[in-house]
Order: sequence, then structure tokens, then C-alpha cells
Amino acid sequence: MTARRNRLLAITLLALSVAAFARASELSADLKARRARVMERLGPDAMLILWSAPSQVYSRDVDYEYRQDSNLYYLTGIVQEETLLVLMPGNESRREILFVKQKDPAQEHWRGLSLSAAEAQKHTGIETVLTTREFDSFVAAILGRRGFEPVDDKQAERFLAALSAGRARIHILLDPGHGLHDQLTPPLAFARNIRDRFVGFHIDDAASILADLRLVKTPYERKVLAKSVEISNDGQRAGMLAARPGAYEYEVKAALEAVFRGRGAVSWAYPSIVASGPNATILHYPHDDRQMQAGDLLLVDAGCNYGYMSADVTRTYPVGGAFSPAQKDLYQIVLQAQEEGMKVAVPGSS
Repeated sequence: MTARRNRLLAITLLALSVAAFARASELSADLKARRARVMERLGPDAMLILWSAPSQVYSRDVDYEYRQDSNLYYLTGIVQEETLLVLMPGNESRREILFVKQKDPAQEHWRGLSLSAAEAQKHTGIETVLTTREFDSFVAAILGRRGFEPVDDKQAERFLAALSAGRARIHILLDPGHGLHDQLTPPLAFARNIRDRFVGFHIDDAASILADLRLVKTPYERKVLAKSVEISNDGQRAGMLAARPGAYEYEVKAALEAVFRGRGAVSWAYPSIVASGPNATILHYPHDDRQMQAGDLLLVDAGCNYGYMSADVTRTYPVGGAFSPAQKDLYQIVLQAQEEGMKVAVPGSS
């Protein structure tokens, strides 16, 4: 019996390993296809540079839970700070260059393991992986119209020629809402510095290209999004079971977010809104400490972030399990409006 259990355990672990490998390979292939579409839109005379999101301090030596920049994740799948991606569509080879932070055993003892170059290659499908410390030298060499090993001047000949002709374009994510006195973001500081030091290029905003491509989901993305919606649905149901007269809003929130994390979601997609009674009329109600009463309606606006795909689900229901006549009438009007909208939400409609 023990031998049979061990065999079953071994088969189960093997199946899980194969499934995990298949998912990783599928993601890597999808990332590569996304980068190819971006480079097709950029053209051979352009360079795209994306930065990872910075870490944010919560208190003293404690950071907030890290959340990667969505655009960088879209093209790399990496959830790690101090990461940069460079795309050079005109290069003969090595059109994708990834920069990751140097391995630091002392820091890893405190903050966890970081990706090695080999791990980053395997995860992203990007062959050329350098350290973040090399990024400034790389940029200075390229904009100075010479190569930087392993991207030599022959490989980058098309972009270097564009620089010499004054038609090169460097795409970064600009911040149109940035005020005159706001602290410069890394991309804006970078743009200012290279304008002071080099010539031969224009700086363009990459936002429209990335937004346009991200609008249409790949089959892989649709599968991940469906999983995100499924988990969000289960979380909402758990919240419904926790809602009752006398319970607190935070009990509903805890119940639904426990499902999110327990089903493998990275986190919530946005701060969950659990608003009962008069709080339900506050669009972004920030608290969750009211005790729910019989006769209240409870609005729950909550969804999970699964694989950086997010659902957005809002439901309103009676805390005591039954609508009053007026509540029922309002609910039916909103429900009918949604159903009529879904009937015409088809390809070709405006």
C-alpha cells in the first residue's frame, strides 16, 4: 500500500511539474509574440526603453508588496524591480536586450532571491541579458554611435545610421500629467539627460503603441483573464456567504480576498470596495468598518489580479437575503439595462 501511494504521489508531482513547464513555455512564447508586434509597430529606426516600477517604502525598512509596471510585465512577465527592457527592431540580431539587477547574496538574505541571467532568459525568451549596472554604458555607447558588446556596431548598424541621419526615434513612456514642479520619473530624467548629451534622435511616447496592442488580447491572455474572472466570481460568492445583519463590512472583504489569494491570484486588482447602507453611494468608499443592518443593501466592487490579468466585478444584494419592494424595482431596472447592453455588445457595434 505504501509503495502504491508513493507511486501515485510521484505521478501527481510529475503531472504538476509538466503542467507548470507547459504554462511557463506558453507564457514565454506569448511574450515573444507580443514583443514582435511591438517592434513591427516601432520600425527599424527606433529604440524602445521600458523601466520596471520602483519599490515603495511602507514604513522604515518595510516596503509595500511589489507591483510591476503593467507594460513591462506585458513584454517580459518579470515581477522584479531594477529591470529594464530595450527593443531595437532594426538590429541584425539581438533585437531584445534585458537588464536585470546584479545578484546580491546579502540582499537576497533579507528580500528573497532575484533572477539570475539564465533564469531571466528562460522566463522571458530573451537571449541577451545584461545587468542593470551596464545600462548607462550601453545607452552611452549606442547613442555615441558605436557598439556595446554583445550588441556591436554591425548588429546595430540600422539604428546607428538613423542616428547619423537625425531620424532615430527613442520611445519611452512619458507622463502627460506631470507637473512643472513634480519630481522627474526615471523615464523623464533619462529623456532630459540624453537630450543634453547626444543628438540625432527624437523622443516619442510609447503609450499609444502599447495601449493599442494590449487592447486586443491573445488567446493565452484570454485564458488567463477567464481564470481571473472565475476566481473573482468565487470570491464574490464567499463574500455573499459572509454578509448578514450584525456582521461588519471587513468580514465580507476578508472572506472574498481570502479566496483571491487562496486560488493563486497575485492580489486584488484594485482595493476592494465593500459598502453597506449609505456607504454604497460613495463611489470609491475607502473604509470597511460599518456594521451591516437588516434592510441594508451591500455593494461589493471587487476583483482579483491573476497573472496580471484583472477582473472588475460589482454586485449589490440585500444583507438580510431579501429585497424590499423598492430595492427590488431598482435592481430589476439596472439588471435589465445590463442585459440590453450585452445584447448589442457584439463585433461591429459602436
